Amino acid sequence: MAKPKIVNEWIKLADEDYGFACSNLSDPDAIYFGFICFHFQQSAEKYFKAYIVAKSLEFTKIHDLDSLCQICLADNPKFDELKDECLFLNDFYVATRYPVTVPPSFSRVEAQQAKTAVEKISKLVKTFLVDPKNSDISKAAGIIIVDRKLLVEKDFDKEFYIAPGGKLDPGETPKQALVRELKEEFLIDVSENDLEEFGSFSAPSSGQEHRTIHMYCFIVKKCWGEISLGHKVEKLLWLTSQIPDGIKVGSIFEHEVIPRLKAQNLID
Repeated sequence: MAKPKIVNEWIKLADEDYGFACSNLSDPDAIYFGFICFHFQQSAEKYFKAYIVAKSLEFTKIHDLDSLCQICLADNPKFDELKDECLFLNDFYVATRYPVTVPPSFSRVEAQQAKTAVEKISKLVKTFLVDPKNSDISKAAGIIIVDRKLLVEKDFDKEFYIAPGGKLDPGETPKQALVRELKEEFLIDVSENDLEEFGSFSAPSSGQEHRTIHMYCFIVKKCWGEISLGHKVEKLLWLTSQIPDGIKVGSIFEHEVIPRLKAQNLID
């Protein structure tokens, strides 16, 4: 069995391809469905390779999903359930990247079908590979700025102030997770179209250094409703770049996000 860190990296890359494709697919004005389908194919390829690496199976530098599935099938008969998904996704590797005799035309329908296919592959692979106690943690965080101050919150029984947001549920994109969390935590409504990507950051999880937190941060450009405390939130603070003594802020925001916000002249 390979080291969990390596396997988690493959899964993280697969999740990122999936998240990128989903984010673009959610855009009502999206037109580049071929590229969206390509990233769904790439996501599936990496999920298969995560399983192959984890089980120390024969690793070959190929992109054919059916062949990768066959390698996994030799170890686990459940992969026989993924044949149709592999055949459907396979065409998106070549047809979306290189000129062909008859140029294909991809629509939102094919992209949505590709999304569904990848989700089935992801679910099966993660069922056998992902140990919740050892896997990396993916989170979405919202950057809410009012009067050049940043909103942070502290949950009950927690020591650190963190940004609004939380963990991604299975199958969620970072934007989808953030929209859900902002509704649950602060009773506000946000559209995915009003979330502007600020950056992705990684750091060891506090107290669980063998796990890595991957945080996808978005500037919340607009929201509806008054910010209120949800059932988990104990306190709110509005911070400048000068964090008061005695206030503990999560590592990624303290060392990465807040300095960058200051450098971009978004907060005092």
